[in-house]
Amino acid sequence: MVSYEISGASGRLSRHPELSTGFLLILLQLPASGSRLPSFADYAVAEVFKGKPARVDFRSDPVARRFRTRLTAGAAKGPNFAGRFTVVVWGCGTACESVAIIDAKSGRVYSPLGPVSNGVCFRPDSALMITDPIDRETFEAYQGHLPEWLKTRYWKWDGTKMMEISSSRALMETPCDSK
Repeated sequence: MVSYEISGASGRLSRHPELSTGFLLILLQLPASGSRLPSFADYAVAEVFKGKPARVDFRSDPVARRFRTRLTAGAAKGPNFAGRFTVVVWGCGTACESVAIIDAKSGRVYSPLGPVSNGVCFRPDSALMITDPIDRETFEAYQGHLPEWLKTRYWKWDGTKMMEISSSRALMETPCDSK
């Protein structure tokens, strides 16, 4: 277990703003004491579907009918998440993205999350989804002052629903490379 302690540094840091930002950046990168954030390998799936994706079942989800074009185009690309599912993401306004998941075998559509603000991370060989990842670019865009509501959230997909397994305000060590 690793723990971090800061003592007597506040006066010195406030007189050196260039050090304060760097120091804050280092602190945000440190995980909470004794914790480890979920990784894609922790939620590996046994196999990735390689067949032809099923037609989208627009009756399976009330959101599906309103986004026929996006869902059809996304589903045609084939699975990109949790073995047999396709994640489709589209904009819904400023700092807003909608997310749907389509089962490539059945065509069933799921809308398990509300809108996200800062993107999603996922992989074909893992049932882990990460929403609103806080990376260096995000941190710098907010000039080191992240809004209270912004958290990286880690979700496990069970084939029909998402379960939040963790959240963090720490910077992600490696950037997302999915989509």
